[in-house]
Amino acid sequence: MTILFTALTPENGRTDEFLDEIYKNSVINGLSLVITAVIQTMEKKLDLYHTIFVMQIMFSLNIVYAYGMICIYSTAILETLTRWGVM
Repeated sequence: MTILFTALTPENGRTDEFLDEIYKNSVINGLSLVITAVIQTMEKKLDLYHTIFVMQIMFSLNIVYAYGMICIYSTAILETLTRWGVM
């Protein structure tokens, strides 16, 4: 759902807060998934199928997080350059 919301939500002033919360949510979900996978691995209950599934979800969440960080930093850089009169 996180990736779907990210893809369908346009970026503008009204949705910035919503998108920031989606990015934060993806980090929390990813961290909880890693902790669960580590615990199950220590208990020797994590099989290969679920390991691949966990890796795929982590890859997807990292793309969402990276996209959000790129948007945030590019906006900050653009605002800074505009204030300095470079652009």
